[in-house]
Amino acid sequence: MAGGVELLWVMDSITRRRFLVQSSAVAAGLAALRPSLAMGGVTIDTTGNIDGIGYGPLLKDPDGILNLPKGFSYHIISPMGVTMDDGLIVPGKHDGMAAFPYINDDGSVDPDRCVIVRNHEVADYHRVPSAFGPRNERLGLVDPSKIYDAGHGKPLRGGCTTLVYNLKEGKLERHWLSLTGTMHNCSGGPTPWGSWISCEEAMYVKDDRHEKDHGYCFEVPVTTSQSMADPKPIVGMGRFLHEGACVDPGTGIVYMTEDRDDGLLYRFVPDSMPKAVGDLHKGGKLQALRVVGRNVLDTRNHNADLIRVGEPVLCGWVTLDGIDSPDDDLRHRGFASGAARLRGARGCGGGRKQRASRTARTSRAAMAGGSARVRSSSSRPARRVTGSN
Repeated sequence: MAGGVELLWVMDSITRRRFLVQSSAVAAGLAALRPSLAMGGVTIDTTGNIDGIGYGPLLKDPDGILNLPKGFSYHIISPMGVTMDDGLIVPGKHDGMAAFPYINDDGSVDPDRCVIVRNHEVADYHRVPSAFGPRNERLGLVDPSKIYDAGHGKPLRGGCTTLVYNLKEGKLERHWLSLTGTMHNCSGGPTPWGSWISCEEAMYVKDDRHEKDHGYCFEVPVTTSQSMADPKPIVGMGRFLHEGACVDPGTGIVYMTEDRDDGLLYRFVPDSMPKAVGDLHKGGKLQALRVVGRNVLDTRNHNADLIRVGEPVLCGWVTLDGIDSPDDDLRHRGFASGAARLRGARGCGGGRKQRASRTARTSRAAMAGGSARVRSSSSRPARRVTGSN
């Protein structure tokens, strides 16, 4: 969210609850902003072609914040700089997020509330508020053991906040800091067992500024009361410039993207089926997507059409080693081992009927034997792919 403004928009013609619950990913109250809105009210199909009218044209917002179609409205919640219920400040650089059911103490689901876990992609050079105040004067409100990187007295400012939102009344009930001491928490993804995987899009190592290495994924439990996650990196998921993450609910495999010009598409195959918070720490193997029979394939099509329009290819996986990557070369070693190279893979998510990883700019690659498509970085149409284990 640009400028750290948190928005909620709703349709006047249907209930807030129905609209939000039916959305597959309520982005911190921005209720699953669909491509039709992003493209000015037209519907986009899976090939990226314009196909008819969706919600209608966008109407100019007199306040200059968010243009919406007729029948939609919005209000602002949890903007950066305000004091939260834990006494800390909402950090800036709102980014990847997801909404989850509100589970009551007796295990039932509250249909009128949801819990939102939200990333803050903050780095030292960002001139935005810190949760701890401009001079870290509120740092004493945080248990030191809950800070991943204390930064030699100046904790890193990235992390997550958790919000409880009342869908029926249309208001924020409470919010608090839930992960801290990380940096560049860009995207991530929800898990089926009730947590948010927060991904660091940064590759810093221990030095005079950093007490710990960065470039990891962290798990934030979904809670309805104020608490902070144990800031333990999921080392098995590799250290690279993480962007998005998507869990296949049928296998527990986590698919991950890397937002670089020469990145890979990864998956973490756990040793055992994860069922609860913390299970991803039990170990597994990290793999990268490959195209069978075409090792070291550069799908970017920079200099040649290496993948033709409509050409089916078979996908497999390369198992990686040295996944802590102290020299930030995991993608290079993976490519040399036969993995396919992709450009700028971003967020990813899974469909209800087809297990597929979706990346916003460049790839839809095979998950668990499903069909998918890989896009080139050029304006050429998407490339269809058939995958296998």
